[in-house]
Amino acid sequence: MQKARLITVPFLIGFSIILIYNIGYSQEFKITLLHSNSSNGVLENCGCPEHPLGALEKRLALIKDIRESNEHVLLLDSGDLLSAVGNSIKDSLALISINLMDYDAITFGDQEFSNGVDFFRRLVNIGKIPFVSSNVAVQGQSLAPPYRIFNVGGIRAAVIGVTSPSVFMLFPVDKKIGVEVTDPDLVLQDIISEVEGKSDLIILLSHSGYDEDLELAAKYPSIDIIVGGHSQTLLEEPTKVGKTLIVQAGQSGFFLGELNLILDSSGKILSYEWRLIPLTLELPDDPEILALIREYNQIVAAGGMRQVPVYLPVLGSKFAVLASDDCKDCHINEYNAWKKDDHSFAFKTIVDARKTKDSECLSCHTSGFGRDDGFTSYASTAHLINVNCTECHLTSREHFDNPSETPVEKIIEATCTRCHTATNSPEFVYANYFLKTNHTVKVSYDDKNFHIVEKGESLSIIALNRWGEMSMWSDIYRLNRNEVSDPDLIYPGQRLTIPEIKK
Repeated sequence: MQKARLITVPFLIGFSIILIYNIGYSQEFKITLLHSNSSNGVLENCGCPEHPLGALEKRLALIKDIRESNEHVLLLDSGDLLSAVGNSIKDSLALISINLMDYDAITFGDQEFSNGVDFFRRLVNIGKIPFVSSNVAVQGQSLAPPYRIFNVGGIRAAVIGVTSPSVFMLFPVDKKIGVEVTDPDLVLQDIISEVEGKSDLIILLSHSGYDEDLELAAKYPSIDIIVGGHSQTLLEEPTKVGKTLIVQAGQSGFFLGELNLILDSSGKILSYEWRLIPLTLELPDDPEILALIREYNQIVAAGGMRQVPVYLPVLGSKFAVLASDDCKDCHINEYNAWKKDDHSFAFKTIVDARKTKDSECLSCHTSGFGRDDGFTSYASTAHLINVNCTECHLTSREHFDNPSETPVEKIIEATCTRCHTATNSPEFVYANYFLKTNHTVKVSYDDKNFHIVEKGESLSIIALNRWGEMSMWSDIYRLNRNEVSDPDLIYPGQRLTIPEIKK
């Protein structure tokens, strides 16, 4: 018995060592990587019925919920925290909201400069936002470390930031003075080589666009994950290039990406699950961010914004801005059709949403916004609420003196997409919308005919006798504007051009 015990004990010790080794070797780690991009300074859902998704006001509540149910969470963003056009007050509140979310790392987007370089330097120097950037400098000074390394549940994760020079190609020159963006190929390989010895997992925050991310993944196979941005691509599933996973979550903070990783002790990704979480309206709002939104609305309502940013191209000065009532004398049929169209109720939708002071909404729900003679406030320019005739039918000032020689410009797709952007109208199809809203006269005419005015006749009576529809007097008037200066002043013996309806 003693001999047997002596043989058994070493055997058990050896077996235990092997078992412990195997358990340690095969130990699995779970990391939840939450990612966002292209917040675009959007604080909350705009109330547009075609994209009922929230933004920062719901993101914070969702992040808190995920953190409570997952032990190891890494929260990352690939840039464009701020609005594209610059709105220093609203963007400042957006940055406060981002701070409340306690991000682990964020890289620079081009829109971080939308309020100018000085604003950007101030927000970086505050030091509350954990920026990373390997290739962006301002006047020769790097404003963020090239990478950060985190210990997440025993896995060392290196997070590198990079911004493509191409994202600044169309950026306003006056807002990027002093901004220097180094070619990523000149810096990335050295940084990757540096972090490889310090980390188990390499993540690249790339503000470059989806196509360039594909190239980065092919050039630098050591990168495990690329969190993309700038192109605002809404991926249905991660793209895999070699072993590199590429993820991106669309635009304006409407989605939050959640990548759940299972890794071994060396940081190798054994498996993953990814989902895009839409920030639907039924998700809870965060009370702290709702308070910031109320603060912004109060500032705007009190006139605290001296320069109101405009969110769509302003109508050119050669075009007139008028109320639709000014057009109905000559275009009564079109006016009556417009009165039944959604464009004539555009202002009501932002009244219902309490957005009548928000320039983002006013840009597309009033007429002439951004011009001195356009909509400024309901009190002073109530006649320019809604989307009126001249907002869509670009109308030269000469048209009112000589309409037959200076017709309004034709509606084209670009006319509509000034407001019906992918953000505001993701389901917009030009042909479908045009058919829905087309309110031109639904008749076609043969060659010109003439009518000699008789005593007691008016344009309405002529139209009634011709077509049984008095409102079509405007068609007669339109064809005779050079001879008839006032539709109420025609005289017996006067010869009028009369349109004939095709049979």
